[in-house]
Amino acid sequence: MADVMDLICYPLKGCAGTSMSDALLTPARLAHDRSFMVISEDGVYRTQRRHPRPALIRPAVSADGTRLTLDSAGSTGRYARCVST
Repeated sequence: MADVMDLICYPLKGCAGTSMSDALLTPARLAHDRSFMVISEDGVYRTQRRHPRPALIRPAVSADGTRLTLDSAGSTGRYARCVST
């Protein structure tokens, strides 16, 4: 039998992960894992290979999925209300 040593969720693709003690598993993935992505003004996804600085951003999604909070060193938390479509 295998033991899970660490469970990490990446709510914002390309940003830092969030260590979790438990998580909701949906049919597709962990809830809120890679649910959001950063895109350029022309709609192109910004990858960490070309833009490594987002790795310094620590995103967190509220338990009900309605609020995305972004933290980074030297910055206070910024948040956005999430709307499902």
